[in-house]
Amino acid sequence: MKILRIFFVIIFGSLSSCNPSTETLLDGNWAIDTFIFNEEDIFDKVVVVNMMSLSSETGKIILPKIDKKLKTNKERIGRWEYFEDTFQISINSNSDYLNGYFDICFKKDVENNYIKLVLKSDNLYLEAAKVLSEIPQTTILPVTCGDVEYAEAPAVP
Repeated sequence: MKILRIFFVIIFGSLSSCNPSTETLLDGNWAIDTFIFNEEDIFDKVVVVNMMSLSSETGKIILPKIDKKLKTNKERIGRWEYFEDTFQISINSNSDYLNGYFDICFKKDVENNYIKLVLKSDNLYLEAAKVLSEIPQTTILPVTCGDVEYAEAPAVP
């Protein structure tokens, strides 16, 4: 009987680990590779350090160094919250770019074996790759941001 209980714990644990929630999928380090603000690609102009980190346990986000306003590591720490019903994330920070509500979705990069996060608002389109993480075996990935499906970054005039 004890062996049967252990078997069920192992099976249940492996099933739940294969299908993470969107919130736990957001946990970790992300490398920004696309940063479009007001329809202008400003990645090379403002991104000094392209790494950002999210923790669902603490609700903290460590913002990338993306503008001269955030000079210290302490100034780069903000708060975030995920809203499952609308596939949105709220970021409360001192950043001129990453502050407010964003539609969220994920894209699988099968060729490079990683997952990309897409954040989109009226004036921001951001893509970031999950660092040191393979594509999770899950079906929970939202494939649309709001009402629009994004297969590619929007064209920059």
